[in-house]
Amino acid sequence: MVSINLHGTRHGEVVMKLENFIYEHMQMDTPEIKVITGNSVDMKNLVRDTIKDYGMTTTDEWGNFDCLIVKMI
Repeated sequence: MVSINLHGTRHGEVVMKLENFIYEHMQMDTPEIKVITGNSVDMKNLVRDTIKDYGMTTTDEWGNFDCLIVKMI
């Protein structure tokens, strides 16, 4: 599974980095991606809100609360 590591990224840069990554993988028909957020609740909320705008869903990675799994399809 492909992943993007946003841990340590400034909150103001998260949406742009994530949207670029999503767009790239939408073009490749990637079924799901892993988003590494770290344990920041604010970071997870930014990711969830961005993903929701695309009509996609997120789930916490089983056993790893620092990551979200995004269903792209």
